[in-house]
Amino acid sequence: MAAGAAGWRADPSAAIIYQGQQSGGAERTEAPLKAPDKNNGRLYGPEQAESWDRIVVITGALLVIDLLFLPWISVSLPFIGTVSNTGISAPNGFLGFLAALVTAAMVAQILVSKFTSARLPDLPVPWPRAHMLGGVVVLALLVLKLVLHTSLLGFGAYLGILCAAGLAFGGYTVNQESTRAGTTG
Repeated sequence: MAAGAAGWRADPSAAIIYQGQQSGGAERTEAPLKAPDKNNGRLYGPEQAESWDRIVVITGALLVIDLLFLPWISVSLPFIGTVSNTGISAPNGFLGFLAALVTAAMVAQILVSKFTSARLPDLPVPWPRAHMLGGVVVLALLVLKLVLHTSLLGFGAYLGILCAAGLAFGGYTVNQESTRAGTTG
């Protein structure tokens, strides 16, 4: 990709090819060998742990907003309009409330540990494992909420399940990365 007279490239191999084409050379130069992976070929590494924390925070915040404000049950009534309930409303509002509470605790723990110097209490399990378990519990609570009431679902229910799945995945990967890195939180 060229922009302007000099052109710009994101990949060094593309720069070498581009320079070869500009000089009129018919030969195609080979891309340089890449440096070995710092993670010994692993897909994730300690430097990616922060991105998994971000996934937990982002999906958790979206899930709390979804549970508190978006319609989980939506009914259209003639002459009245649409009536909707949020994720913490009946039916089975207690399950939604517990899911919101666990999610808020997970998000708060990550934010407090990353942005303050406050010392968090020690749990019987390490914090990363608590995030994994919390994500699984939130997903189970919301799936149970949907199984117990499957009619008249609004878009918030489907979005909530997707966010809960993302939260569970983020919690799982936070736990996996701390295990691989040999840290506990």
